[in-house]
Amino acid sequence: MLPNPRTGEVDDITLHCWDIGHHHFEQEIFTDGHIELFYWNQETNEMFDCEYQSGEDFPAEFRSYLEIAHNELLKAQP
Repeated sequence: MLPNPRTGEVDDITLHCWDIGHHHFEQEIFTDGHIELFYWNQETNEMFDCEYQSGEDFPAEFRSYLEIAHNELLKAQP
């Protein structure tokens, strides 16, 4: 499980942000149902972004970045 995100709302866009170690994630949810995802590895400067529509399969590449961060989070816990 990921930590609770920082959240905000601007111009009918809901933003969720997570920082997990050197991994940064953003999710922007638009009122028309489309969602934009952004990932940034602050250590390697690798970035990835994509869009998907609510109800579609969650993008596999973004899911893999979440899993990497989640596993690192679990290893860091006592």
